[in-house]
Amino acid sequence: MFRSAVLAALAVAVVAPASALAQPAPGAFQVVDAKANKDKITWNETQAVPVQKEVVVTVNVNGMNVTEKRTVVVYEPVTITRELALKTVKVTDGTGKAVDAEKLAELLKDGKSVVLVSGPVAAKHRALFKDTTLFLELPAAAPPKGPGTAPVVPVVEPPVLLPPPPKPER
Repeated sequence: MFRSAVLAALAVAVVAPASALAQPAPGAFQVVDAKANKDKITWNETQAVPVQKEVVVTVNVNGMNVTEKRTVVVYEPVTITRELALKTVKVTDGTGKAVDAEKLAELLKDGKSVVLVSGPVAAKHRALFKDTTLFLELPAAAPPKGPGTAPVVPVVEPPVLLPPPPKPER
């Protein structure tokens, strides 16, 4: 059972995409509250960040209970503020018409919910939103440098299965 849990955790770690932090996955929509400040657009995102923590576990070694300290990786939510220049973002409304930078700055002056996308939005997907919805098409991520380079997959230690808590004595 422990072996299958380790294999499942490794499979999840290998399959997890290593995408650019400021972009949603290609073809995915992300709704955020954006605000325009001068020549920049800012918004907050919540991401799960891996954090190493030390925990104390009780292990049975040769019939004796021994406490050990182990390092485990847990994911904690962190709010990150993102910022892009107005000129680098293509903005369209729900009908597909382009919105110029001056009008966008006026619309986002007090903050407004917008849809972040990576790449163009298909007409059938635009039909799902109101005509007043703003779509921010983020610039494409830079490809890896050098010929034949593959994305780096982080090495993740397998998770530590903690034993159930001891039963209270009566």
